[in-house]
Amino acid sequence: MNDKKEDEIYCPECGKAIKKNFNVCPYCGVKIKNNEVPDQTTNKTEEVGKALSGIGCSIMKIILCLAFIGFVIFIVYLFWAS
Repeated sequence: MNDKKEDEIYCPECGKAIKKNFNVCPYCGVKIKNNEVPDQTTNKTEEVGKALSGIGCSIMKIILCLAFIGFVIFIVYLFWAS
């Protein structure tokens, strides 16, 4: 995340540092209401959630691949045994 200066706030949508007097974020176009400073804890929580969901998808892919390999081995064993 950007280093925020004293005359800046973080955009509540994209999280980039913007000037306090901006009414619209120049990066994502979201309207800034009353130059409010968003709670950065929420942004960090969302980042952690996204990272964990990516890990979960990777683990699920590995499990599915292992299950498929096991199925193929089982089918080959059935044909080999008969």
